[in-house]
Amino acid sequence: MNGPKPMPDTQICVCCGQPIVATPSAKYGLITDRVAAAYGVTTQELLSHQRARILVQARNHLYFLLREQGLSYPQIGRMLGGRDHSTVIHGVRRFKQEAKRLGDGLGVPEVKRVGSGHH
Repeated sequence: MNGPKPMPDTQICVCCGQPIVATPSAKYGLITDRVAAAYGVTTQELLSHQRARILVQARNHLYFLLREQGLSYPQIGRMLGGRDHSTVIHGVRRFKQEAKRLGDGLGVPEVKRVGSGHH
């Protein structure tokens, strides 16, 4: 087997024999990419400070999903361009309100869950 030597508790990919690397930043980057795709925007637009309605809705969804991953409000704010933690709190609340208002997620794009990751 060529490539990096796995750590003792590292999972090995059954298809290629390489260690599965799922760093937190890679996992969160994947979530960000999936939210952007679900809303039909680019990752750059999602991380920008533009305030177009679709971008705000997508960001709020992203804040919610990152919060579900166990990140703190300040961590999420720092990750997403230095936003204040209160901005993230407001966005999570708005996302929950909107999802509840729409019921059963209707109108809220589905974002596929990110599991343990692969490579």
